[in-house]
Amino acid sequence: MTAHITDQTTTRGTVMENGKGYVNGFFRWVWRINGLLLLALVLYGTANIIGRLVSFRHYAQVPNGEATLGRLGQPNQHQAALKLGSFEALPGTSVLYARLGSDGAPIGGLSSSYTPTDVHNLLFFDTTSRQAHWLFDENAQTITAMSVISESTPAQAQGAKPDCQALGLLFLSRPAQADSRDNTSWDIGLASIDGHQLKTLATGIDTLLGHRLTDNHTLLVFYAKQGAAHVLDVDLATREVRSDKVLAAKN
Repeated sequence: MTAHITDQTTTRGTVMENGKGYVNGFFRWVWRINGLLLLALVLYGTANIIGRLVSFRHYAQVPNGEATLGRLGQPNQHQAALKLGSFEALPGTSVLYARLGSDGAPIGGLSSSYTPTDVHNLLFFDTTSRQAHWLFDENAQTITAMSVISESTPAQAQGAKPDCQALGLLFLSRPAQADSRDNTSWDIGLASIDGHQLKTLATGIDTLLGHRLTDNHTLLVFYAKQGAAHVLDVDLATREVRSDKVLAAKN
């Protein structure tokens, strides 16, 4: 009888020890898994912090202007020496534009004589969509004169200034491949007010004589080429040249 009770006690003790061993083994694996997860989290956090520090150091070493140009993705052999000027508003629109040049010199207005500038491109920014883009695909050309084509509408209130609405950009530029000593290598260009559409109206001209907006859709552009005065009749909405007529020629 005593031996039977002893066997039962021994068996129960063995079962309890085995169960306790299983429980301890289970919790050991739980702690191991938790430890691995914690280690992975620490490694991820460390890598993230190192990446942020490297990125901050990179942008801290790059001047703001150059960093901006790089993010806009405009690779060009002239880009390293060029700087972006201040943004200016185009009247009556949500569009701003800035000049890209080596010294930030302003572009001249339309007149009978032009001095080459160091402006090579225009950057447009829409304040509504927050999108930016360049007028030209490269920076090799020279923009020497530009005029904002605009119209004025009567003021709604008495004594107020008339409202001005920009409709397009008329400019004179020298092609990238042109000889800078050649005075007859200017091109007349017309761009939409947001800078997305660009049209060449005339090439190889001597000088631009001026322009006149007759209504919302008709733009007259006067220029001289090979001693003759010309007038372009341009549809401002589509930027298509309706006609190119010779007004007078030198004898």
